[in-house]
Formats: sequence, structure tokens, C-alpha cells
Amino acid sequence: MDGTITPAAELASEADDSNLFMPENGIVHPDWTRMIKSYDEEYERQVVSVKDRMQRYHLFHTCSRDNG
Repeated sequence: MDGTITPAAELASEADDSNLFMPENGIVHPDWTRMIKSYDEEYERQVVSVKDRMQRYHLFHTCSRDNG
């Protein structure tokens, strides 16, 4: 991950044609279940990334305070 947090509206999965399905009437509808699952997975990755950064900051802050 490059350190940026992607807003839900800009997830690549939303632009992916695999998130669309066409029922028998020929009208294309988004596959909301798949899109929400993809959103949840992306959100979880972002949470883990933020928690990791917070832990590293805390460790850095604690070490620098003890040594400074």
C-alpha cells in the first residue's frame, strides 16, 4: 500500500465490470453484495494499515522520548 487511504467512492472494484449482472430482462444492475464485500475488504486493509502506522509511531515516539 502506498500510504494513501482510498475513499469508498473511488474503489477500483466499483469500476470493474465484474460487479455488474444482467438478469433476464436485459437491464444491467450492480451486484451490491459483491461491491459491499469488496468495500469491506478494502476497509479492513485500511484499518490494519492505520493500526500498523499508529503502533510504529507509538514505538518511535516512546523510543525517541526515552533517548532524548
